[in-house]
Amino acid sequence: MITKTDRRKLKRVLKNSYISEVLAELSENKVFNKKGNPFSVGYISNVFNGIKEDFRIQEAILEVYKKRKLKKKKLFFLYISI
Repeated sequence: MITKTDRRKLKRVLKNSYISEVLAELSENKVFNKKGNPFSVGYISNVFNGIKEDFRIQEAILEVYKKRKLKKKKLFFLYISI
């Protein structure tokens, strides 16, 4: 479960536009709900806010977080080197 402190840390990097990337990450890994459909935006948001618990979605959120953090780091070092 994503705790309040985890959520704050994730929010600093992800801001508000993370759900589309999480959906892409889930579909890339072929993770769907029990009906075989992609997870809804509301459900992903509820998992992020700690209302619901789904390990697969939490993993996808963390993967998007890692990718964004790495991208930020690369841009920072690129900016420094100029």
